[in-house]
Amino acid sequence: MNLRKNRIRLAFLVFAIASLACGLPISSNNQSPTAIPVSIDKAKSLETQLNQALTQAAQTGVLSFEVTEEQLTSAMSLYLQEEQSSVDLPLKNIQVRLRDGKIYLSASTQQGFFKLPVELVAGIEAVSCKIKFNIESASAGPIPIPKEQLNTLVPQAEQALYEQITSSVGGNVCISSIIIQDGKLSVSGQKTP
Repeated sequence: MNLRKNRIRLAFLVFAIASLACGLPISSNNQSPTAIPVSIDKAKSLETQLNQALTQAAQTGVLSFEVTEEQLTSAMSLYLQEEQSSVDLPLKNIQVRLRDGKIYLSASTQQGFFKLPVELVAGIEAVSCKIKFNIESASAGPIPIPKEQLNTLVPQAEQALYEQITSSVGGNVCISSIIIQDGKLSVSGQKTP
């Protein structure tokens, strides 16, 4: 009888410790922030803002624009919804957060029967007049995406973005500053000969 009481106490103690452990935050990053709502208006305002900034750069030689995480989240979500058939990125529920000098992208993807969270953390800076992404981490579920795969994709994305900017401005552009803070990404630069 005494052995049975000890087993019950031990089981209760293990259950109590497990319950407490499940309720304790392991890290502040595990808390899910409030979802950023997707808005057609925010996506359109981003497009308008960028067009105005590129037009101004073509006329004055000075490039300057600022975008919010709401605009980026909306634009990316709507783009992927529209291009779902032609884009080989089955991502849903995209959220883009701009904090502490970094871009935090989260989404979900369906792979067979499994729904996996996708997360990417990247810095972005101006290096030698061009945009440079520094991927700190990327994962699909519990599996990190190998750096080798990222190292081939990142330069292509950087070049495509730079070419889009230069073709819109009508010449070379020297990106001089990229700042991320408080939910905003600010870019400045100038047209070069």
